[in-house]
Amino acid sequence: MRAWFRWIAPPVAYASEDPMAAQILCLGVALKRVVVEEANASAYAQSIQRLLTLITQREITDQGLAPQYQQTFLSLVKSTAWQESCWRQFIRVNGHVRFLESDTADVGLMQVNKHVWRGFYSLRRLEWDVVYNTSAGAEILMRLMHRGAEHKDIMSGEQLAAIARSTYSAYNGGPGAYNRWQRHGERAQTRQIDRAFWTKYQAMSSGQSFDILQCAMQWDTAPGH
Repeated sequence: MRAWFRWIAPPVAYASEDPMAAQILCLGVALKRVVVEEANASAYAQSIQRLLTLITQREITDQGLAPQYQQTFLSLVKSTAWQESCWRQFIRVNGHVRFLESDTADVGLMQVNKHVWRGFYSLRRLEWDVVYNTSAGAEILMRLMHRGAEHKDIMSGEQLAAIARSTYSAYNGGPGAYNRWQRHGERAQTRQIDRAFWTKYQAMSSGQSFDILQCAMQWDTAPGH
């Protein structure tokens, strides 16, 4: 995988040659160590939504993703971030800002696992850099989605949705979990995860928003978090 070196330089270095990169980097600066709270929830949601959109568009452009898959991928990235973190990179613990981390060492907005991806990505930047974390998650999702989209030129909406569901299963459970949501005999907890993602994906695909604070409260009290 390529290093995300382009997100290291300050925004001004890209302003004239790459306006999209400049926007992404400026959003990263504005969101640095920002914890979503009641007072900033609306503005925060708008900023994260914009960040997810821009980074997804950049990944689509970089990988030359075919037009028929582009909207599916955008919904996939946004709903994965919703499912994994409620669109949060940071939380407050005992009055101090800290990166979001699960009991299984998944970190940040895209909940990238530190053990699995050690050596591919900078662990510190996954923890403390929302742009880097989001970019890494989008890149991983793109690679996983290619597995289902390969050599298929024309697909129905149901087929595209199935690819998104399978891609998320692999993102959540590892490459061996691709198509997990279709298998009989999966554990109840795993089936619940896949159903929850599907609900979010359908909502995101239809343009629905969600309450970040309510989502965060449920995430924080769920088993395994």
